[in-house]
Amino acid sequence: RQCAPYLAVVAAASSGICTVLSCLLCFSPWLQRQFMYLAWLRPPFFTYWLPLSDMRRTDLTRLIDFRLQRFSRNAEIHTQDGEILRAWHVAPMRYALPLLEANSDSARETLLNTALASGNDPVVVFLHGQAGTRGILNRVDCVRALAGELQVHVLVLDYRGFGGSTGMPSQSGLVADTVAAFDWLAQRGCQSAYVYGHSLGAAVAVQFALQQQQQQQQ
Repeated sequence: RQCAPYLAVVAAASSGICTVLSCLLCFSPWLQRQFMYLAWLRPPFFTYWLPLSDMRRTDLTRLIDFRLQRFSRNAEIHTQDGEILRAWHVAPMRYALPLLEANSDSARETLLNTALASGNDPVVVFLHGQAGTRGILNRVDCVRALAGELQVHVLVLDYRGFGGSTGMPSQSGLVADTVAAFDWLAQRGCQSAYVYGHSLGAAVAVQFALQQQQQQQQ
């Protein structure tokens, strides 16, 4: 009985907080985007999968930490509205030996660009889901499987506002990021590519495909 007044206060306070948060979510587009995309939540925060002596704060440009260094490169994608997206170009794993034998960074770049332009291997633009970065392990495992088991090129990007990319996410912005990824490939001689989306990325992929179809019909 003595606790009843305190429980009533707690219940009233909780109800008030929920009401305020609901109102904020209803009337604040900025807050809606924060919860919809969770771009501010950027795991993995450290390389917990590495031996303890090698564990460090996650650096997405350190391909060696993700076991991608032998057949991949970091990429920077510029969108038409001025954002800069961070990405990886992961080549089919059979390119590991030729890339190892390349005697300079420029030779590696030339080899990778030539491989993209050749049309000998399928190319996939990988669009990941809500929250996190391209460095989340299940995403890395999926990319490695595509490059290893299917021998395809994979361009995996972090949308605007995610994983070191500039800007703030929005529905139209994520589609624009996908367009920019295809432009990046085209600038390197790639004539066609598939788009693969997981979770949130699936919605982006569908919207991108619809936009492309509408543009072709005009």
